[in-house]
Amino acid sequence: MAKRPAQESLESVTDSPASKKARVQDVPDEDLPLPPPPTEPEPVPTPREQAHTNGNGAKSNATAKPHVPSEDALNEDDEDYDEPALGSRKAAPDERYSDLYLDTISRKNMDFDFEKLCSITLSNINVYACLVCGKYFSGRGPKTPAYFHALEVGHHVYINMETKKVYVLPEGYEVKSKSLDDIKVVVDPRFTPEEARTLDKKAEPSWDLLGRKYIPGFVGLNNIKANDYLNVVVQALSHVPPLRNFFMLEDLSSSPQLVQRFSTLVRKIWNPRAFKNHVSPHELLQEIGLRSSKKFFLTEQADPVEFLSWFLNHLHLALGGSKTKPRSSLIQQIFQGMLRIESQGITARADAGDRLRFEDAAIKSQTTPFTILTLDLPPAPLFQDDAGKNIIPQVPLTTILQKYNGVTGQEKLNTRMRYRLLHPLPPYLIMHVKRFQPNKFLQSQRNPTIVTFNPRALDFSPYVEPNPQLHPTGEPIAYDLVANITYEGVKVRDDSVEGEAERKVWKTVLSGRDDTDGCAELHDLRECDVTYVPIFLGGVMQACGNTPPINIKNKAEWIGVERLRWSKQFNIPMCQETPEPFPQVTLNAMRALCAVTIMHPDRLSDCFAAMYQAFWVDRKSISKIEIWSAALVEVLGESEAKKVVEKASSAEAKKVLKDNSDLAFAEGAFGLPWFVATNSDGVKEGFWGFDHLGQVIDHLGLSRQNQGFRAML
Repeated sequence: MAKRPAQESLESVTDSPASKKARVQDVPDEDLPLPPPPTEPEPVPTPREQAHTNGNGAKSNATAKPHVPSEDALNEDDEDYDEPALGSRKAAPDERYSDLYLDTISRKNMDFDFEKLCSITLSNINVYACLVCGKYFSGRGPKTPAYFHALEVGHHVYINMETKKVYVLPEGYEVKSKSLDDIKVVVDPRFTPEEARTLDKKAEPSWDLLGRKYIPGFVGLNNIKANDYLNVVVQALSHVPPLRNFFMLEDLSSSPQLVQRFSTLVRKIWNPRAFKNHVSPHELLQEIGLRSSKKFFLTEQADPVEFLSWFLNHLHLALGGSKTKPRSSLIQQIFQGMLRIESQGITARADAGDRLRFEDAAIKSQTTPFTILTLDLPPAPLFQDDAGKNIIPQVPLTTILQKYNGVTGQEKLNTRMRYRLLHPLPPYLIMHVKRFQPNKFLQSQRNPTIVTFNPRALDFSPYVEPNPQLHPTGEPIAYDLVANITYEGVKVRDDSVEGEAERKVWKTVLSGRDDTDGCAELHDLRECDVTYVPIFLGGVMQACGNTPPINIKNKAEWIGVERLRWSKQFNIPMCQETPEPFPQVTLNAMRALCAVTIMHPDRLSDCFAAMYQAFWVDRKSISKIEIWSAALVEVLGESEAKKVVEKASSAEAKKVLKDNSDLAFAEGAFGLPWFVATNSDGVKEGFWGFDHLGQVIDHLGLSRQNQGFRAML
């Protein structure tokens, strides 16, 4: 909830941990070009002279040690101590070829949301992105992964993820073309103070590379696995104007990684020149997982309020805030308030009519800071109404806020507590409606009570202790809604004794801009769960009387051409020549994969990929046990692979394969690949063929990058 108006202007705060100077200037040049070669050739030193020269070619005295490049120096972006045979590199191209290779840049392959790590060495030092395929490589000098990628694959244009400079490899010269400015904006969006001030006033739409319309600030975040608890918090915080503007405009290059990555994510959410209409929080997730020792990670669901408390506290400390001094960082200046807590022991008396009396014990009072106000719901009804339906009660927000009026008491064990807010209230209030309570049977039980409230002008004056010196008595303290995080329980199948279970889904409801009415509900771009099911293709085709495609004239040749087209389009490794003999019997290999589903279900996709590599890339006979067993060894190790091979010939594995094949036939399969897709509404449909993946994506309600005739993922 946003306070209206704020008690003090945040622009007037002078003790901010970072400089107030907007970061609109260029990043210091770290990749300086090499000086031009001398006009006159220098004499070639003799071997004896070479032994007494330093790395720059200058003679050293007799007592000087020879220059040995350090490991850090070898990672630099300069010459990397090339051998003479490699020749010198250009500092600038010939003017006639200044735009050479720029036509090979593929913007649709660029995704700068992922962590900046070299795909070869996993180093985060001097990382470059290939502007042709989008992969990350470290360094650009000879003997670096980027240099070898340029030579081996023929991708020549790279951007430094730190300095945003673009280079052509292997030549090594910098490209200073204005046509690359849009890429630099996507890598690291920047805003001026004027642009930040107008973000909440203009609702001008933007379009991504594929012509899809989006509104900056109101874009979805990728739910990579189970990180929607983090996404909703980031969405809400990115719409708190003083917090958003700080992370947009401040120079945070010397701040901890948590601050830098959150700043980058906020700027990408509000970027009006994005290549795609959604953002991935992968970089921030990796840093949070590291800092929280994987308490908050992308594969495990968590409580948003627990994450919000952890995140705000660590941002506060990362921005130089104190653990003891209140309002010592921007985080506390925006969200922190003060609360008076009165506690009184409950004593027992002999009077049977009134055994427990609150007034007899002494009242203890203390003042404590708060960042999140916890609100308690009344207990949900346990029984159904006369019509046999469950009653879903409703309660106004003002009713559960009575907890903070200083009069209403709450009992905790043998103590009665009373709460009262103190002036001045923070500019933005965070309230948590506590819905989940542990019980003896389930891990947590949800209270379905609906909380009703007016998103405009919520008056907090009844819950604040009067202080005429800070706020006139009787005047309202109005707050407007900024963001609301909601919970949705999606029923999932559960074979446990409790019956059906709920999958937690968190969503964000953002208030409209100043020139719009209503609210916007943001859903995550959820990745679907994929399960591989091994079946026996020959049995399915025989059951439905299907004719193998290779038996049709011209179709066998066409299939060979088409598979190479798709492999190139999706960058899938594929041998040029069809494996011989073709087709091959895959019965034993499929039984082995069924054995993997029994013994190592989490490694099925890896084993499937290893078998694919052996057959469709290395052109080995997948019908031979020594081939597919060797593929299993690569994934599972020799001992576990041996157990899987033994399990493959068991009756259990054979039955699994038969049941899978029968189920596929019953669901309508007549060939492979066959997809059975169930969307969020529970609607299940079957799809056949690799070229129908676009229909699968549409049925699941996922984002599709290409609405044209090719089903690009």
